[in-house]
Amino acid sequence: MPPPECCTLLDESIAKREKKACGRGTSHTLTIYGISRFNPPSNQLSRLCSDIDRWSIAKMVQALLRIAPQSRILACGIFQRKDVDDGTMERANMMLKELAGEINKHLDGENVFWVDAPGGVKKEEHVVDHAHLNEEGYRIWDEVLYPKIIGLLT
Repeated sequence: MPPPECCTLLDESIAKREKKACGRGTSHTLTIYGISRFNPPSNQLSRLCSDIDRWSIAKMVQALLRIAPQSRILACGIFQRKDVDDGTMERANMMLKELAGEINKHLDGENVFWVDAPGGVKKEEHVVDHAHLNEEGYRIWDEVLYPKIIGLLT
């Protein structure tokens, strides 16, 4: 089993922020991590809360922070899906939000931010297949996401 002690204290705080970015900083200031964009099959979403998935998501965040040590990461909640029960989605989102908080405990300051999938997006009205939003769903999502992005960039 991989080491979720939040990935060995987040690889010793991302190797002390890659020795303060090694003098070769990047202009990257914000990374948006839409976990649901991987579009896992419904039979795999039920295991999203497992230690292995927590570990793999934390490792992805580590990689993003290695690429751009000074950046902020906006982790986005997963929308309701037609092929997954709402309880599974709620548990997955709760785990992801908690993981973002855990990761921040091991960093020098808050670098991972969370945004919930908006409650106004309803799978019966805004999901066109099993997981993808229609235009109105994306408009609702944009109303939540855009102000969060602006807030993190200013």
